[in-house]
Amino acid sequence: MAIPYWKRKNRDREHSDALLRIPGVKDAKQCIIPKQKPADAVRSGQKPSAFGKEAHIRDCYVVAEPGADPGQIEIAIIESRII
Repeated sequence: MAIPYWKRKNRDREHSDALLRIPGVKDAKQCIIPKQKPADAVRSGQKPSAFGKEAHIRDCYVVAEPGADPGQIEIAIIESRII
């Protein structure tokens, strides 16, 4: 079973693109960071039982447009369930 993001922190292109569609966002990247226990299971050849938020966390790095409200951008990210 090949699940590349289990090996290391990776950029998530789809979610990064979704962040860019939020008003006031100039640039954005989202990274997937595998959680230790599920990652160790995959590395040892086991099929993980954890998926989504149980298996990894998502870090968002956002650059706001000049004059944009960072608080509103944060709310938009959380409400859109991009993370």
